[in-house]
Amino acid sequence: MSSGEGSPNAGAIDEARFREAAQVYPQPVAAACGRCIRFTNPGAQLDACLKAAEVLCRYLAVLALASLRSRNTEKFPSGIEEPVGPLSFGHYLSLVQAAAKVDGHPLSSYLGPFRARGRGRGPGKADAALTSLLELRNEVGHGLSVPEGQASFLMRRDHPHGRLLTALGSQEGLLSLPLFVLKTVEVRDRRMYAQRLLLMGESRDPFPDEIQLIEPLQDLMPYVALGDVALPLQPGMFFAQITSRPVQRLALLDKVEEDRLVLQTLDSEVVREYDARNAWDEIFSTQTSAPHAVRLPEGSESLPKEWSKRRKHIEATVRQTEGVPPWTDYDRETLDWYARGLADRAVETDSESRAGSTTPSSVDIILAELLDGRSSGLTDAELRQLLLLFGQDAAVRAALGRDMFDFRRRSSASVRWDRRETGSRNVFGALHAAMSFFTGHMGLKSHEADDLTRTSGSADYIAMREALVNQFIHQDYSDPSAAAQLTLLPRRAVFFNPGYSLVSTDALVDGDRSQARNPLIALALRLIGYAELGGSGIRVLQHEWRRIRRRPPLLETDRKANTFTLTLDWREVPSAYDSFWKDSIGALVTAEQALILDFAADSTGITAQQAAGGTGLPLDDAREALAYLVREVLLDEKEGRYHLAAHLREALPWL
Repeated sequence: MSSGEGSPNAGAIDEARFREAAQVYPQPVAAACGRCIRFTNPGAQLDACLKAAEVLCRYLAVLALASLRSRNTEKFPSGIEEPVGPLSFGHYLSLVQAAAKVDGHPLSSYLGPFRARGRGRGPGKADAALTSLLELRNEVGHGLSVPEGQASFLMRRDHPHGRLLTALGSQEGLLSLPLFVLKTVEVRDRRMYAQRLLLMGESRDPFPDEIQLIEPLQDLMPYVALGDVALPLQPGMFFAQITSRPVQRLALLDKVEEDRLVLQTLDSEVVREYDARNAWDEIFSTQTSAPHAVRLPEGSESLPKEWSKRRKHIEATVRQTEGVPPWTDYDRETLDWYARGLADRAVETDSESRAGSTTPSSVDIILAELLDGRSSGLTDAELRQLLLLFGQDAAVRAALGRDMFDFRRRSSASVRWDRRETGSRNVFGALHAAMSFFTGHMGLKSHEADDLTRTSGSADYIAMREALVNQFIHQDYSDPSAAAQLTLLPRRAVFFNPGYSLVSTDALVDGDRSQARNPLIALALRLIGYAELGGSGIRVLQHEWRRIRRRPPLLETDRKANTFTLTLDWREVPSAYDSFWKDSIGALVTAEQALILDFAADSTGITAQQAAGGTGLPLDDAREALAYLVREVLLDEKEGRYHLAAHLREALPWL
């Protein structure tokens, strides 16, 4: 990128370059660049530019320290002091400047623009640009609103946006290295796969993809890929849940306290205080840590090369479209209803007065709360999810190429459905239709049908809430083969949707959080309280079913068919109690093993996942319990299902 300095319109913002940066740079830098083009007020523009320069320095400092930790010598370079206390723009820039003077670490060559250009030629381009922006930040002060006239003068005098573009352009190599985290790692067919979140572009909730690995990398560790290795970025950067909301975000180091580190997101939300001071101290000691090898299957492109190809496609798309939501295709009633929900939740959690502000429109509220203020530059995946959330029926139908939902109910052994309802309403309309359909069948109270924000209630309400939210968060909307289906039968309910589980059923049973296939839809539901339990809903559902002694939920995922099915059985499990198994049968079993025998008494038997879900045991412990019961000839196993042994069935009077 060129700076634009010296041009007739040097004080103007180069929107095209910042818009492109917001789509392809690492997430913190991309988000900061996106904010540079969202304001028309000169004061806000100036502040956004200076904050973007600081964020760039923060990001570069984290990478530089991770690279220094991976140096090929035991001796720590002199001249780099360990910063403590609250960290500022100047701290980060000083760390990068110092790291740029050190050879022998993986990113040394990338930091060349921070080194002097030769005797008498002055500082490097990145160093000069960022130093001038730091001086401007110190001149205008911190946290103060610069008057419009003064801001306009400074924009013309100092050309901060042009200098920021100079710094960004000089660091193009580093900013082109893909930043990522792995959410889950599992083995299938003797191959290792990981769900990856590629944290490139300003979207806080990127679409997950899957990569195959030969050796594992650490879950939830932020990495930057460099050739066939990856630099771990902790403790300078973490990917974790923030304290104020049930969402995971990328956060950078903000403060080094005596016994802990404090990290914040770009929005100044505290992720948590980490007891990781020792790890921070180790960076500045003689201890080194080699980069993590990224071993991919033979013939696979390296992660940087793969990202480079994807980036070219994104850049071409950005040039063709500005990524603006088509608000005229959205349903006005849904937009207004959702904005009211966001405003109501904000009042509950925000004690600060908003006196003096004008009443925002529904679109303004949604842009601010759901899209981080972004009115343009949205990705294709984000635009598609917005349409599915808010779109008019015809637009939703056109996008899907099928119905959104298919609800069926049969109350007897008849082959005909008592009731069937299909439609192409948006996600919120489909959820409300499902609530009404389910409630009518189960006889729930009217307030349970109208409110999905409550996280407590009857087991049937919890089942409805978690199973339905799961359908619309994890559904594969690109699959036109079938709509999401809810089938209500006399003894069970079946929730089916296209889109296999992105984590294994074993992991779901053990309570691992599932990765949303549609992260923007998941966020939209969380923000109004529809998915407060989202990501752990299967675990909650299993707990409720155990509490009222119903047969454990059955989870089935089929990658080849691209489907996921959750079956809830309404029948209460008869209890044989420990005393029966001991006194009448002479079997020595634990309470959990006795409960497994109760489940296995049904003619359909039980799976290992159901045994874990029904008893609350970890899956490995449930498998051990099943193996013991088979060895004691109390259970028979066939094709992964466990049935009560025949001689026991004859001894149970109620079977």
